[in-house]
Amino acid sequence: MRHTKMLAAIMAVLMLAAAMPAAGVSAATQVVAQSSADWTSDTTSDLTVQPGKSYQFKFTASDPDAIRVWTGTPGVFNITKTVTEPNAVYYKITAIGTPGAAAGVYVSYQNGSGTKLCVATVAGGSSAVTQPSTGWISDTTSDLTVQSGKSYQFKFTASDPNAIKVWMGTPGVFNITKTATETNAVYYKITAIGTPGAATGVYVSYQNGSGTKLCVATVAGSTSGTTSQTPNVDTTGMTQYQKDAIKAGLTLGAWNHAFEQEVFELVNQERAKAGLPALVWARSLTDTAQTRAKELETLFSHTRPDGTQSSWENIAMGAGGGWFENAATGEVDWHIANGTPSHVMDSWMNSPGHRANILDPNAKAIAIGCYVGEDGGVYWVQNFTNNAEDMVDPLTSNPLLGK
Repeated sequence: MRHTKMLAAIMAVLMLAAAMPAAGVSAATQVVAQSSADWTSDTTSDLTVQPGKSYQFKFTASDPDAIRVWTGTPGVFNITKTVTEPNAVYYKITAIGTPGAAAGVYVSYQNGSGTKLCVATVAGGSSAVTQPSTGWISDTTSDLTVQSGKSYQFKFTASDPNAIKVWMGTPGVFNITKTATETNAVYYKITAIGTPGAATGVYVSYQNGSGTKLCVATVAGSTSGTTSQTPNVDTTGMTQYQKDAIKAGLTLGAWNHAFEQEVFELVNQERAKAGLPALVWARSLTDTAQTRAKELETLFSHTRPDGTQSSWENIAMGAGGGWFENAATGEVDWHIANGTPSHVMDSWMNSPGHRANILDPNAKAIAIGCYVGEDGGVYWVQNFTNNAEDMVDPLTSNPLLGK
């Protein structure tokens, strides 16, 4: 590798794959659609809805009227199409079943086969996943670990997002910032500033209600020097891959938007060396890249879990830890093979197919996804496009960082 050398690797795993634009079809045609299935949902995680309350899904597609949505178990939720826009359609589910009842939410497009999107549960009852509070949902409810100096972003969905308030139970461990507000959502970013191993509860209130403890956030242990301090996380029963990820300061089951930004910058450095113009961030593919990165934990392939095919993308997966020396600074850190931006970029640039995508003169924009799987693997995707819409008021950094 160009910037680092591996001193001792433990169960290192490296996988790469590149998908080129389809022959005879422009790259823009292949990637303007939000996914290979030609539709994207703003929700893919399981959720819980209070009895009598509703939750709204947004589906993006070139032909929104061709989206069909249904629930697998009758009598649990009513489902209604609420709004149709030029490239999107909204469906609302309302909880009418008994507390604890659950139903799968299924989607089809243009009369294709149905895809299970998620499971929706009526709040309450012994079998229901308890939601923190009536009227809002968080995309994160599990405890998490954040590397010192790095950030993690929460998304809260509510009919009145400005009424969401978030704070930390212990001062001096994380800084917290509201980064963005949408019509039905608000984003809060926490940045680790405390000593390694320090932890605090993350609390939320809605419409001046009482606070609810959402999860515990911990500052990952330091990995600088020749010794490693394991974060304050119980790793009992975990695989070596999971332990390696935690030891490297990564958060299992979470996207790493800071890593995505670093790869974005490295891509443009490589293009500058080749005399090519910089890529902008592909607003049209941001959600796709996030979805694809997580899908790779289920199926590492350009064939997606639903059987459809992706094109014009680079993917990579790394797992297994090792000590790496930074050739420039001499510092030694615990890393995962292909688990850092510099490592994965080195791997892609040393592979002809991946390099061709990165240096493709027809590419105009790129979106990047980095997902740290529950299994301890780090999953990467680069989605390329020459969609003209991405060149209007172009983004020059990852919008998911909330800058």
